[in-house]
Amino acid sequence: MAYRSVVQVEVNELNSTSKRFRSCRLHDLMRDLCLAHGKEVEFLKVLDFRKGNDPLSDSSPDYPYRRTIQTDDRKGFSLDADAIMRSLALNDHGQQQLRSLQLRNALPKYRNAEVSFPAEMCESQKLKFLRVVNIEGYNFRSSRFPEVIHKFIHLKFLGLRNCLLDELPASIGQLQYLQTLDIRLYMSTEIKVPNVLWKLKQLRHLYLPSKRSTPEEKLSLNGLSKLETLVKFNSNYDDPRDLSELISVRSFRARAGENKSLHAILSNISTNQHKLRETHLDVNYYEVKKSGVVEDRLVPLKHLFACLNLHKLTMIWGRCEFQKLQQLDQSLLLSSNITKLTLKCEIQGDPMGTLGKLSNLQKLIIEKSELLDKQIIVCEANSFPKLTSLELLGVSNLVKWTVLEGAMPNLCHLDIKNCSELEMIPDGLRFITSLKGLRTFVMPKEFNDRLRVIDGKEGADFHKIRHVPFISLSDW
Repeated sequence: MAYRSVVQVEVNELNSTSKRFRSCRLHDLMRDLCLAHGKEVEFLKVLDFRKGNDPLSDSSPDYPYRRTIQTDDRKGFSLDADAIMRSLALNDHGQQQLRSLQLRNALPKYRNAEVSFPAEMCESQKLKFLRVVNIEGYNFRSSRFPEVIHKFIHLKFLGLRNCLLDELPASIGQLQYLQTLDIRLYMSTEIKVPNVLWKLKQLRHLYLPSKRSTPEEKLSLNGLSKLETLVKFNSNYDDPRDLSELISVRSFRARAGENKSLHAILSNISTNQHKLRETHLDVNYYEVKKSGVVEDRLVPLKHLFACLNLHKLTMIWGRCEFQKLQQLDQSLLLSSNITKLTLKCEIQGDPMGTLGKLSNLQKLIIEKSELLDKQIIVCEANSFPKLTSLELLGVSNLVKWTVLEGAMPNLCHLDIKNCSELEMIPDGLRFITSLKGLRTFVMPKEFNDRLRVIDGKEGADFHKIRHVPFISLSDW
C-alpha cells in the first residue's frame, strides 16, 4: 500500500529490527476518498461537539452501525456526555443494531468532563451486538464503570485510554469474545484491577495501567495462549511465572522490581525469542533501594546483555558495576540487539568502554546518574558504531569527557543538560562529521561561552563544533 501511495509510513529513527515503522497515515487524497465513500455507504457517523457545534440538532435520518462522538471540555464549555450517549445509542431512528461506539475528549490535558454508562444503555436491545467500545480522556471517578458491561457479550474491543477510573468491574471476566483490552489510564491514575483477566481466553492485545492499587494477590495471566501484545507487565502486580504460558506474545513491555523477577522475565524472553519481535524492559529498584542493602540493587548486566531478544532497556535506582565487565566475552556485546539504553542509576567504572561495544546501540541516555569512581568517561576509537543519539542529562559529577577519533561515527544528535562539573566538550567531536545538532540545557555560562561566537570572537571550543549546522545553548 505504501508503494502505491495509498498510505504514508514514518520509518523508525532507530532503524530497529523489531519495529521498522513508527506510524502510518493516509494520503490526503485517499483520506478524502475514504470519507466520501464512508458517508455514501453510511459506514460511520461522526458527531463533533467541538467549538459549540450541536450535531444532534441535525434531522438527518442516517444512523450507521458505527458512531463516534468528539467533545471539547475546556472551561466554559461543558457537555452532558451521558445525555449524548443516550441520544446516540438509544434513538428511535432506524432499526440498525449499533456495532461500534466511540467517545473521545478532544483535549486530553483537560479532565473535567465526567462520563458514565447510563443503565438503560446496557439493557438496550439496540446494543446487544456492540463489538467496539472506545472511550478516551474522560473521568469515571464519580460513577464506577458499570458491572453490567458483561451484557455486551459480543464485545471484542474495550478501550479506556487516558481516562480517570478507580476500579475495573470483575464482570469484565465474562466477556468471552474480548480480543483487545486497553486500560492505559491517564498518567499516575491508580486503579484496582480484579484478578479475572485469565478468563479472557480470546484476548490478543492487553495494555495494562502503569499504577495499580496493591493487590491481595498478583494478577494471573495464566492460560492466555492467544495473547500477542502485552504492555506494562509489572512484577510488583503480576506473576512472572505465568509468562511461560504466553506462547504467542510478539510485543512485550515489562517492568521488573527486583532481581528474582528480572531473571524470570529474562528466562521467558530467551525461551520465547523465536516469536518475540519487540521487547522493552524497565528494571526499577525503587522498592529495593528502601532496604538499604546495596547487594540487592546490583544490576545483572551480564545476563541483560546476553539476552538476544531484548531491544530497549531502562535501568533505574540500581547499581551498575561496569568495571567487572572488562573481561566479559566480547561476542556477547557484539551480538546484543539492544537499540536504546537508558541509565538512571549509580555507575561504577567507566560505562563507555562496555557500552561502546554494543554493536546495535543507536540511542543512549545517561540521566540523573552518579559516577562512583572516576568522574571521567572515555569513548574509544571505533566504539558506538551505530549510535545516532546521545543524551547526558543531570550527570552532576561528570568532570571530563574524552572522545577519540573514530568513535561514534554516525552520531547525529547530542544533548547535554545540567552537567554542572563538566569542564568542556570533548575535542573528538570535530571528527564526527555526521553530527547535525548540539543542544545544551541548564549549563554554566562559562561552559556555553566557550562554544559561542561573541562580538565576532570565537569561544575556546567553537572550533570543535564549527561543522554542526544546528546549535542551541541554554545557560543556568
